[in-house]
Amino acid sequence: RDDAAGEAFDKVGKLLGLGYPGGPVVDRLAAQGNAARAGITLPRGMSDRRSFEFSFSGIKSAMARHVASLGAPPEGEALADLCAAFQATVVDVLVSKTVRAADSERLPRIVLAGGVAANRGLRARMAEVCARRDRRRRLRRQTGRQREDGDGGERSKGAAHAREGSTEARWTDVGLS
Repeated sequence: RDDAAGEAFDKVGKLLGLGYPGGPVVDRLAAQGNAARAGITLPRGMSDRRSFEFSFSGIKSAMARHVASLGAPPEGEALADLCAAFQATVVDVLVSKTVRAADSERLPRIVLAGGVAANRGLRARMAEVCARRDRRRRLRRQTGRQREDGDGGERSKGAAHAREGSTEARWTDVGLS
C-alpha cells in the first residue's frame, strides 16, 4: 500500500541517525538488541485484514513519535533494542502474511527476493516458520552481487538478472527439505 519493507527499514535507519540506506545497519543493530527492552509496542499494519497487503506507514510514524518523545535518537543498547523492536515487528508482518498467502495458494515454495531479502532477521524467521509448518516447504532466497553499503537497487538488479538467466545471481537454498 505504501513503502516497501526495505524502504521502511531505510527510512527508520535515517530517522535513527544511521544514515541512508539504513536497512543493513538496522539489521546489524537488531541482532545485538532485545525487542522486549525497547519499551515500545509498534503497530502491525493491516494485520487484522484478510488481505495479503502490507503497510508500513504506521510503524514508521510510531517510530518517529517515539524518537521525538525521547528528544534525540537513542544510543548504544537502547538503539539496538529499538532496532530489534522495529525489525521484529516488520518481520512478523512479512512472514505471517507471506506464509498465509503461500498456504492460501497451496504454494510449495517461498522465495525471498529484492533488497529486504538480505535482512538476516527476516531470513531466519522465515526459515524457522517454514520449517515448523511443513518440513517439505522450501525457502529460497535470491541473492545477487550485494554491495557493502546494502544498496537495495543493486540487490533488486540481481533478482532481475536471475530472471533473465544471468550467472551474476544465484539461488541460495536455506535447506528446509
